[in-house]
Amino acid sequence: MRRHSRAQLGLMRGCCALVVVGVVVVAAAIFLAVRATAAPDLGAAPSGPDDGDGQTAIAVRLAAELVPQLLLNANGTVTLSEQDLTVLANEHGAGGLSGATVRARNGQLVVSGQHPFGPFTVTPVAHLSVALDTTGSPPKLTTQVEQFEVGQLGVPGFVRDRMLGSLSSSVDLGQVFGGTPALQALEGNIECAAVVDGDSGSQAGLRIGVHRPGAAANTAVCTS
Repeated sequence: MRRHSRAQLGLMRGCCALVVVGVVVVAAAIFLAVRATAAPDLGAAPSGPDDGDGQTAIAVRLAAELVPQLLLNANGTVTLSEQDLTVLANEHGAGGLSGATVRARNGQLVVSGQHPFGPFTVTPVAHLSVALDTTGSPPKLTTQVEQFEVGQLGVPGFVRDRMLGSLSSSVDLGQVFGGTPALQALEGNIECAAVVDGDSGSQAGLRIGVHRPGAAANTAVCTS
């Protein structure tokens, strides 16, 4: 009888342990699902000006702003607004995101949009640092993912890599500067690129510096 009672007691303890583990797993799954499907706090909507509905229109505006500067000075700058960057990101696919938006926050580009994930639709958010690689010709804009969330949930690297796709190449300076002959001629003279938050009264977005052909590069124009 004692052995039978002990066996029953052990079985009950095992069942209770399984129930506890099951409850913890379910609770954790619900918590993760709620965090992943929750709307992220992205702040204000992307700001303008809106310089066109495609990269060609945006390139025309950049040329109209930049060329006169270089006629008077050795260096000039233009800024792709958050609205412009949003247009470009969607035109180039945005890594498979639908309804993508781009914001300039804390010195980084914050790219977000909708993405199907199993039975859910989630909002991936990628924080990208921006640098200009001047080792080749023409210089190339490069980005690196510094932080990645789904909704309000940080995700591990293997999920991030699966969901990002070609997101990091959604802003291609070569394609933008190839939009007009004037900018195409200046593409090799791009000297710097920096994310501007707009908190000092300047336009939020991606500031690009270009020097006049034959003039020396001055990377400080992007941060001054």
